[in-house]
Amino acid sequence: NIISKTNIMTKEKFVSLHEIGHAVVAFELNQRNKEYPDLIKLKKIELKQDDEKIDGSTDFSFDRDNPFGHLFALSVYYGGLEAEKTITTPIEEIKNRGRHDEQDIETKTEYIVQRGWFIGDFYLSIDSLEIRKDKIKNIAKRKTQEIIQQYQEFLSPLADELLQREVIGIEEFQRLIKELIIQIKPSQKPEQLETNEQSDHNIQKSKCDCIIL
Repeated sequence: NIISKTNIMTKEKFVSLHEIGHAVVAFELNQRNKEYPDLIKLKKIELKQDDEKIDGSTDFSFDRDNPFGHLFALSVYYGGLEAEKTITTPIEEIKNRGRHDEQDIETKTEYIVQRGWFIGDFYLSIDSLEIRKDKIKNIAKRKTQEIIQQYQEFLSPLADELLQREVIGIEEFQRLIKELIIQIKPSQKPEQLETNEQSDHNIQKSKCDCIIL
């Protein structure tokens, strides 16, 4: 089938959606930490990308040349079949350039299990390492699906923002996603929307000392 050019997703847009998906998952899990204290307990997170150690205060990074760094985000590919219909580069070709999420999850869950970052019944002596890894993978996939569904309508605006500005710091990301949520609310008053649009305009123009993507 011939796809209209207006419906074609560029590789850059797909990758930015993927990285924003990671960021949304990380953001939401952080927000839910108090709400679900028995689900996840992270003592310390060490992200590793391009052999550089980063901690939880680091800005979200998006490397156009090497977009598949070892991100600590138990996320799945955003878009699935819809993206595959519209992207100009086959998804498998992109995946094969580096580790895709299934392999990332495998590596990260083993890392988590070894360090005892999860609490609850994950560490029963009768459970093998494989069983515990499967439990964590299942939780990660389920929660990720819930989060992606919740934020699906915000992912494209966030990806467009990332592509336009080339950098989004953590504080700006949090502010931006909250503003998008407020703007979507049907009960919002016109003057509130105008204020948010002005604020969003200011964010787009602002510069920060973030990692260059």
